[in-house]
Amino acid sequence: MLYDLERDYGIRWDGSQHRQVTLDATLVARLRTHPAAADEIVSAAELQYQALWRSFFKNISVAGRKNARLQRQHMPLRYWRFLVEKSSVL
Repeated sequence: MLYDLERDYGIRWDGSQHRQVTLDATLVARLRTHPAAADEIVSAAELQYQALWRSFFKNISVAGRKNARLQRQHMPLRYWRFLVEKSSVL
């Protein structure tokens, strides 16, 4: 599921089609005031996929070819906090 808290709009894939979803108002308010609360509603499977993605990203990256300027050009620095591979948690 992808959810935009600013627009109170989300999309969820159920395996055959995508559906528009909205979250409970109290949950949205809680997520806006405490973004870390999102970790409480993420499934264990999602956390495993995130760990696998971080491991994959770490193992395929070549230190000698790292180009932070080009990365910032394609994805501005302000969005890096939303990228699983850019988070330092492992």
